[in-house]
Amino acid sequence: MSGAPISPADRDAVHAGCVVCDPGNARGLAVEYRATAEGVEALFECHPEFRGYSGTVHGGVIAALLDGAMTHCLFARGLVAVTAELSVKYHRPVVTGERATIRAWSERDLSPLQLVRAELVQGAVVKAAASAKFMEAGQLLGSPGRRGGEGLAGDGDQEGGRLTHGGDEVDRRDRFLG
Repeated sequence: MSGAPISPADRDAVHAGCVVCDPGNARGLAVEYRATAEGVEALFECHPEFRGYSGTVHGGVIAALLDGAMTHCLFARGLVAVTAELSVKYHRPVVTGERATIRAWSERDLSPLQLVRAELVQGAVVKAAASAKFMEAGQLLGSPGRRGGEGLAGDGDQEGGRLTHGGDEVDRRDRFLG
């Protein structure tokens, strides 16, 4: 199930300051994801400042780019969700000094769990790919993961890995990651 994209105001209410995508974060990556027919896409300049080993982009930066793309893929579908599990496969080194394209798409909707995939392409070669499980986080917008809640107060209790969904308390670690 999907809805209208998350409004910029709603997105900023729960996602402002993001190190990956907020252009206002002076120390961030400032990636601008845009919706496509399949999900989202972004271009990223692989500057030498993002290096790990000589001439290659740090694996943590690559993982953050892929995670950010999947988050924005869900925003484009009208969902606010947080990463519950992330798996990244590094196929080839991502070299500095070249532009990369990051793409993400929704694989399966198992509400409140979302399965999403992403890839980083450089020079027409998939250099890294990710799959992830996201948990809808409606308590951030006052609704069960879907757009259009009553504000930020919400009823979710995230302490100890527990949250409220549809009036029932669930342990997201045990129930959804198994």
